[in-house]
Amino acid sequence: MKKEIILHPVLFAIYPIVFLYSYNINQVTISQLVLPLGLSAMMSFIIWMCMGRLTKDLYKAGLITTMFCGLFYGYGYLYNVLENTKFYYAKHIYLIPFVILLWGYGSFFISLIKRVEVLRSLNKILNIIALVLVSINVLSIVAFEVQGVITSNTNNYQEQETLIDSTSSNNNLPDIYFILPDEYASIDTINEIYGYDNHEFVSFLEETGFYIANNSQSKYPSTILSLSSILNMDYIDDVADPTSLITNSPVQTFLEEKGYKTYWFGNRYYINRFNIEADKYFNFFEEESTYYVDEFHMFVLNSTILNPFHELLSHEKYDRDSHRASVQYKKDNFLAVLDIEEPKFVLLHFLIPHDPFIFGENGEVIDYENQYNWADKEYYLGQFKYTSKVMQELITHILEKQNKRDSIIIVLSDHGPRGGIKRDITIPTVHHHKVFSAFYFPNEGDSMLYDDITPTNVFRVLFNQYFGSEFELLEDFDYEKNK
Repeated sequence: MKKEIILHPVLFAIYPIVFLYSYNINQVTISQLVLPLGLSAMMSFIIWMCMGRLTKDLYKAGLITTMFCGLFYGYGYLYNVLENTKFYYAKHIYLIPFVILLWGYGSFFISLIKRVEVLRSLNKILNIIALVLVSINVLSIVAFEVQGVITSNTNNYQEQETLIDSTSSNNNLPDIYFILPDEYASIDTINEIYGYDNHEFVSFLEETGFYIANNSQSKYPSTILSLSSILNMDYIDDVADPTSLITNSPVQTFLEEKGYKTYWFGNRYYINRFNIEADKYFNFFEEESTYYVDEFHMFVLNSTILNPFHELLSHEKYDRDSHRASVQYKKDNFLAVLDIEEPKFVLLHFLIPHDPFIFGENGEVIDYENQYNWADKEYYLGQFKYTSKVMQELITHILEKQNKRDSIIIVLSDHGPRGGIKRDITIPTVHHHKVFSAFYFPNEGDSMLYDDITPTNVFRVLFNQYFGSEFELLEDFDYEKNK
């Protein structure tokens, strides 16, 4: 009898990874797919061969392996569902033995199948199902990548500007500092959701000469989308791969053509995502060779039966001190950049107050168990307050250092607090879009600013005001009008 091809054990092993990648495609890059795909396919093949030795039948071995893959990759979802329903036995100590026993009993019954026709039929059905599932997601990924290449080549979001004075001396160019505190709440959000009046930091900014845009909203409650939109000065709804728009953006290109040097402070989420091109790129997690598990890889691990061990594998458990040290690293290097005399564009992306919560209000260490505790509001609020103090310190240094040239300072969060992965706190969607927006535009440069300015318009206003450009302002985003 002619042997049929057995594909489903390997295909079902790679399907969950391909699906997760496709589902989060705007947040990940293709390089992040290689390692988990390779390991999963290898694991499946080894189990399949071992089961083949035991059962003396590759059809049965394939069925047993496919069942293993389903239980292995479905464990995390099953656990989360049971945990959310407050089911008493939703504990790893009960669930893991149950899943292992289920696989054992299933394998035993598969081994009892005697009719080859049944095995061949099951093999054929599972092959078709697996091929369809994998193909749908692979085609989606391919379409996305192709669209990204087309977008990159056509430069859809490069806009021609008219300059009044394009040959101004470098000595007259102001330094531009763009401080982006990740997931930093707006004045309204921190007051309404957390019951905290951010008066101290806001008063400092206003007394220093900052303009506060009280009603600013980002169209995108996501870092990559929001940052891409800001640096491209445009809405990016039709862009397949927004990560491709972050490197060599219109904002960076515009300024470098005027004689600016770019200094970019990234974070651990930049690894395997962005290929940042700057005159100097600072990233603690790359320069210090710290232990780091990729966010997407950890997301895959948490969906599997390895979920209980995620703390042992995660960066936060083994190297929380490195995450804290990265903030100090940015502060130290940022202060060093202030002494550079040539005109500079500095983009400082702080991964706080975004979780994990590792700082208390005064910089104290937060215990592991509460690093993702959104339910208890004190942890986000503590890190929020600490972030305000860090920014106030840096802004003070900027203004003290400006002597030969003026400084433009933008303090702009990418999005508001969203409640973490588990969403164990309910934050209305409108607050995901509300952002903190504060601008230090010297020499009465804030005359073109206004309360409702959306982040996408910020550099349009800046370039019009200080470089004589004639960018048209886009319609500002308002969640209530657009939901």
